[in-house]
Amino acid sequence: MRIVLAAVAAMVMCATSGVAARAHAQEVETAQPSDSADVAKKTELIRRYLVAIQYEKLVNTMIESMSGQLLARSRIPEEKRGIARDALIAAYDVVLPQMQEATIELYVEIFTIDELEQMVAFYESAVGRSIMAKTVMLSQRSGDLMQEFAPLMEREMTSQLCRRLDCEALGLRTAQPPKR
Repeated sequence: MRIVLAAVAAMVMCATSGVAARAHAQEVETAQPSDSADVAKKTELIRRYLVAIQYEKLVNTMIESMSGQLLARSRIPEEKRGIARDALIAAYDVVLPQMQEATIELYVEIFTIDELEQMVAFYESAVGRSIMAKTVMLSQRSGDLMQEFAPLMEREMTSQLCRRLDCEALGLRTAQPPKR
């Protein structure tokens, strides 16, 4: 239960910007269907954008943060956690290229060539590079905050769940009052 709650909390915190984006999705005009030349141009721009925003580094930071938190709270013995971490990294190495291609397809669908050109221009600029360097640092520190708040989130989620369900009847332990 603890691992599940921690994973859910991590996903909720990581997905916050996605929720806001979906809330506005109907209000935002997306790119019109593209011909093959447009798709090729968009794909090239998106690949430049992903390099400029340090996509792999951002995802690596997120994976390391989440894996550290999940492993620390898991029932895997301390001496076996290195093996589990290596397995997670190996799985990530297999999945990342697929995830990146799916991201490219999504961006091709959503963004116009003009929008992509402006995104690339910004993130390849000195200010854009500075912001991305700070974003990577923020991502690392946000992982630390997630780890710090995970016990509070777990207690609060359990408390909220038990307000809605009969936890004792389900065999779940009731939560202690949230503390920080």
